[in-house]
Amino acid sequence: RAAKGGRARKSQSNTTENARSIDNTAGLSTLSSAALDMMNKRTENSTKDNYKSKLNSFYKWLRAKNPELWDSVSGVVRWSLLNSAIIPNFLSEEMWNKNGTAKSQSTMGNYRSAISNSYKDALHCTCLPSDMDKSISDFFAGYKRNCSKLKEKGLMKLDEGKRGFTMSGYRLTVMHGLKTISNSKTLLIVWFHLIYTWNLAARLASAVNLRTNLFGKSIDCFYVQFANHKGDEDGDNSWPKHIYANTFDPLICPHLVLAVVVLCDSGGLGASDAERIFDVSTAGDIFTSWLVTMMNSLSDDELLRMDISRGDLGGQSGRKGSTTYLSSFESTNITALFQRAGWSIGAVSERYISWTPGGDQTVGRLACGLVPDNTNFAALPPHFVPGEEILTPAEWKSLFSGYDNYPYGFQSILPLLLASAVYHSEWLKTNLPHSCAL
Repeated sequence: RAAKGGRARKSQSNTTENARSIDNTAGLSTLSSAALDMMNKRTENSTKDNYKSKLNSFYKWLRAKNPELWDSVSGVVRWSLLNSAIIPNFLSEEMWNKNGTAKSQSTMGNYRSAISNSYKDALHCTCLPSDMDKSISDFFAGYKRNCSKLKEKGLMKLDEGKRGFTMSGYRLTVMHGLKTISNSKTLLIVWFHLIYTWNLAARLASAVNLRTNLFGKSIDCFYVQFANHKGDEDGDNSWPKHIYANTFDPLICPHLVLAVVVLCDSGGLGASDAERIFDVSTAGDIFTSWLVTMMNSLSDDELLRMDISRGDLGGQSGRKGSTTYLSSFESTNITALFQRAGWSIGAVSERYISWTPGGDQTVGRLACGLVPDNTNFAALPPHFVPGEEILTPAEWKSLFSGYDNYPYGFQSILPLLLASAVYHSEWLKTNLPHSCAL
């Protein structure tokens, strides 16, 4: 009875909230442009772009099947007239691909998010009407079960979305890039993003948006601390992610790849575009385009050796592969892994379990490829003798063209980067193309 009463109160609350929101929309016309601009920032632009194609399909369907719900004069949906059947009816027609296969649950979930977000924005309410919310939830409960049956019959892939790298596939992909990419800029973008999506357990968008002001020096490594990310847009749980050197495997050493990127920089990082490591408008596209080209160019035998399937890799494969690899070690602190990946550990746990550097440092050493049951796990990175002057200020500026633009935190890690490049100089001469500026 208590549960039933709770649902009844929630239903009544939702109905009251929507009625109050619709009645009060007139008052919103007095909002200043600055206030509206700030309110619009609660949803990321990348999310809005993702919603556009989903909404366009919904609008097209509405105009064809329910024209009374479309205001042809202003070109907008009459959201207040939608009933509980409209959205499930649309989803039931949109759930099939052109080849007759069912769309993934995540794709269908994107339709749901796009429409719900637009409904709440248009009517300035915080939730959908209870009957509409229930009909959509019931549809997805049935769709989930239907997908399970299709997977059982072999009519859908068991794994939705792109797969993560295995450790061997990750190394071989990096190696393939170094051997086959002749364009120096493309090589650095691919190498850097393969290494840093893996080591940071980060989304491609986060790696693309890395800035010099997010780096800082620790005792025997450096760290990256994002201001926010997709799972924590307010930045309430933003912790440093320690990045260690793999002295024994330069192919996947995070210190080395960043050293090469910085040393090859001719324009001076930070001189423009708010100190981004790469040009944000092209780096992500170049990386994903190369992944697609690579998979299409390899034979089935080559893909098998790299432990990947054609079409199975994407921008999140580094993050998926890294977290799976890290969770396979008994020494991994799962809480530290969740915090590094930006996942919630639960509201209660977050109150009582605080982030600690030790847990993340262990995860960082594992991520760079060091093995815990080997004495190499505790190895120091390549470094210069402490206390001795390495270069004069003029020499630092001569070697790093953007030196004056670097924030203090990034300047503090340059000795580690330079030491890594010097230590692995012979490997770099052998493995980098002659076109590389280094």
